[in-house]
Amino acid sequence: MVVHACAAAARCRQWPFGYGGVNFRGGGASNVFWERSDDPSGSNVMSCVYRWRILVICTIFLTACGSYLPPAELTNMNREQIVERLGQPEMQRTMADGSSRLEFPTGPRGKQTWFVYLNAAGEALRSEQVLTEQNFNRVTPGMTQDAVREMLGRPGETRTLARSRGVVWSYRYENPFCQWFQVEIATDRTVRSAGYGEPPECDRPNEIIIPN
Repeated sequence: MVVHACAAAARCRQWPFGYGGVNFRGGGASNVFWERSDDPSGSNVMSCVYRWRILVICTIFLTACGSYLPPAELTNMNREQIVERLGQPEMQRTMADGSSRLEFPTGPRGKQTWFVYLNAAGEALRSEQVLTEQNFNRVTPGMTQDAVREMLGRPGETRTLARSRGVVWSYRYENPFCQWFQVEIATDRTVRSAGYGEPPECDRPNEIIIPN
């Protein structure tokens, strides 16, 4: 659907608009559209202002997705090439055998966190997207905060609970519902509870939110 909207928006720039053939209608900027006045059937009435807005939004989304999705083939890439492709990792963990893992969260509104595993020579071995319900189900009461962080990466949002009861980590993720995964961390830095809740944008279903 996004691709079709982008394609329709892009077609607006192909039409021969000019001052003599454009009529502006609507009560405000959000309602203005452009009309081909030389078309007697009226079939070419196009909301180009609206479609250009869609095109801009699509460009932002597609650029953001492209900048975070790891390449399909990583085996011939070294750390420098990966960083050039994905940007600086939020964290790099070094293992006892000299191998390492780069962590790439996609920001507060992002729904993916990628881990890229490198061998001791700094060459990519594999990558995985870790914000999945399979991983969420592994979070249990009593687990340490560090263990959750190592499994899921940096949370998208962190909220401090009242009366010094700890914090809540929230992770947006790809799912067909308006929900996120939340982990309540007690003051002793262990998991008190974990489950699914509704993020703030569920109250504003028609609002377009652009990931950071």
